[in-house]
Amino acid sequence: RATGIQAISLTTMTRRLRDDWFIAYMLAPSSLRPGTRMPESWPGGATFFPKLLDGKATTQIHAVWKYLSDGDQAPLPAGIGSVGIELTPIAEPIVYRNFIEGAGARAIGVGYPERVNLAFDADQLRLALVWQGSFIDAGLHWTGRGVGFQKPLGENVLPFADASGIAVLADPDAAWPGGSARDLGARFRGYRFDATRRPEFLYSIDGRSIVDRFEPIADPRFPGLARTLSFEGTGPALVAVRLIVTDRLTREADGSFVTDQ
Repeated sequence: RATGIQAISLTTMTRRLRDDWFIAYMLAPSSLRPGTRMPESWPGGATFFPKLLDGKATTQIHAVWKYLSDGDQAPLPAGIGSVGIELTPIAEPIVYRNFIEGAGARAIGVGYPERVNLAFDADQLRLALVWQGSFIDAGLHWTGRGVGFQKPLGENVLPFADASGIAVLADPDAAWPGGSARDLGARFRGYRFDATRRPEFLYSIDGRSIVDRFEPIADPRFPGLARTLSFEGTGPALVAVRLIVTDRLTREADGSFVTDQ
């Protein structure tokens, strides 16, 4: 037993405990640990936030459990700690070009007012990250010497393969080639804005010009992104874009693909 106040480490909790015990504990802490200072945040199974998630205590507690499962990598919840210079898109998207962890030194971050965000890797011509909630803290790069890689500020960060996102293949079943996007003949051509100030990424390979467009899907519970790739130009080679690397892919009846990643 610890010599000070008896407490449970939150950062290692999901590795040591079961989620059903956690839910039971959060509903009635003193019933499992008599004398604990842990307050009853859901007294009698009631919730103080009936409009959050489905208004059920067990669902809200499970959301806390999922947050804790990120351990030391979990960002501080809103309102805890300090944020240097938070960039918050309100009326239109915000583009942030800097070093973003997981997206490289030529990262282009885009935060949408719909509270979904992405980071595009202009070096490897790939979608590097997608996340929800808050966009990014610019304090690391906009104060002092501005060195280092900044993490996304929100939650549910989904990383994509750290390799070239485009290549010329001999046939559709060919293995994805190694090497950087530049080594494979691809070139980044910058980006442009549409009428709503949403950026469209431009690149080329083997005589083809590609426009890579992302459109936020507004959903108050789980916002997402729709991606559209447009190709111009012709040539004898097969130009392929790698969207995701996963071993959990299911083809639906309508021809779409679903992954639980």
